[in-house]
Amino acid sequence: MLSEEQIHRYSRQILLGRVGGVGQQRLLALGAQAVGQGPALPMAIAYLGAGGTSVRAQNGSVAPGDEGFLFVPGDVGHRRDVRLDRALREMNPDATGSGLPGCLLHFPGEFSGPGPWVGIGRKEGRLALVYRSERGCLACFAALSEHFGADEASPISNLAGCLAALVFQRLCLGLSADLGGLWIDPACRMTPMDIRPCPSCESP
Repeated sequence: MLSEEQIHRYSRQILLGRVGGVGQQRLLALGAQAVGQGPALPMAIAYLGAGGTSVRAQNGSVAPGDEGFLFVPGDVGHRRDVRLDRALREMNPDATGSGLPGCLLHFPGEFSGPGPWVGIGRKEGRLALVYRSERGCLACFAALSEHFGADEASPISNLAGCLAALVFQRLCLGLSADLGGLWIDPACRMTPMDIRPCPSCESP
């Protein structure tokens, strides 16, 4: 049951017809493990955290260049998971829960565990966003995300981070296809990826 404070905090999401109070409770109960590093990942983490979804980082240190969004200059060299927990706790205490079934990853990185998974990467001069629900085919997701390299800081990195968080939320709420991907070009034009079913998906 949402508290009065939570109803006020998440009022804009609750007012969305396909979210409502029940959907907001689900977003509060779920979360993601953040895998890898990249300029789009902090935006995705902050967007999810503001919406009440908990996010945890892999072990590792805050690297130079990470400061300025979720991390301050004094965080560089310190444990990434501890400093992210502090930053999210200050932004929204609801984002520090323990339910973490999903994966928010920045390629190259290892994806594992139950869905939803949302990945961000770069290939052939374009940013890529790929996603899979708990029911989506693992082999098809692996094929979609093949050969992705790390993103570089660019004006479209923040857009990719926002989109990754929105897609993750939609997967949590059952409002998305089970598998898909988007290309984002330097002019911020988005086109869907061509999904070719794997042999197991094609078999009756």
